[in-house]
Amino acid sequence: MKPDYIKILETINVKPYLKFLKTQPINWNHGFNHWHDRDQFFINVQAFPLLNDYKAFPLYDEFYKISSKIRMILKKHYGPGKFYKVHFSRMTNESECKKHIDLEGEFFKTHRVHIPLKTNNKVIFEIGDKQFIAKVGRMFEVNNSKPHMVKVGGKQERLTLIMDYKPSIRYGNV
Repeated sequence: MKPDYIKILETINVKPYLKFLKTQPINWNHGFNHWHDRDQFFINVQAFPLLNDYKAFPLYDEFYKISSKIRMILKKHYGPGKFYKVHFSRMTNESECKKHIDLEGEFFKTHRVHIPLKTNNKVIFEIGDKQFIAKVGRMFEVNNSKPHMVKVGGKQERLTLIMDYKPSIRYGNV
């Protein structure tokens, strides 16, 4: 079940993910937002996919190796499952994430979890009529079925790891 607005999970060390971004051949300009027909909502927002609808990209295995803590936290909060989508997002003060609702694919069955890797207290996440300031390393789930947007303030870039986690369906004895 999705939270009303935001569900805070836990805080993690972001250094392994920042190191991953610095040491891997990251291509930020490959058209991820265009693939998902999100150009009208994401202005100057770059994304780097690792997993898309269970299709693994070349660096997914390297990411999976360093994500054991994240997977443990997701299992603790949502039960057994697997990643449905995983991508890094990069925004600057010239970026805009306009108000939108995520409707594609399996979103209604997944938990959209964000981990800010680099941010400042001028980046505001808005869901419905409520605002939230994300802190570095704090994992949180957003209800992406409600209108939401991101406002970037200041000159520092914003780097976020965004994951859709899909719990396994368990059937008990009837």
